[in-house]
Amino acid sequence: MEQISSMFIQVSSSDGKTKEVTYTKDNNYDEIWTFVKLFNSSKPYDDDRDTTHPTYICLFLNNGNKIKAWGGTQGFQEVSEGDKNYIFKSSKLDSYFKYLSLRYKP
Repeated sequence: MEQISSMFIQVSSSDGKTKEVTYTKDNNYDEIWTFVKLFNSSKPYDDDRDTTHPTYICLFLNNGNKIKAWGGTQGFQEVSEGDKNYIFKSSKLDSYFKYLSLRYKP
């Protein structure tokens, strides 16, 4: 957690509306930690599905790097860090993305 400065969340609806929120480590430590724990417990998933996820999360690291994640549909998540892309499958992380989609529904 000491490497993370903030977490940006964007939720998109099917009609093109979006809602954005930024969590800071000072004010939203528990929310960021929840995502990090779920992300770290996810397992790699070998599937190349093509979908548009409604929820996007970007973790901003203190060194300027970003970890980007998309989820909320299909039961899998897409993650990128720099030029590397990964697919994960975690029912708990999927539930978290769906929770964010409802909490920040545009």
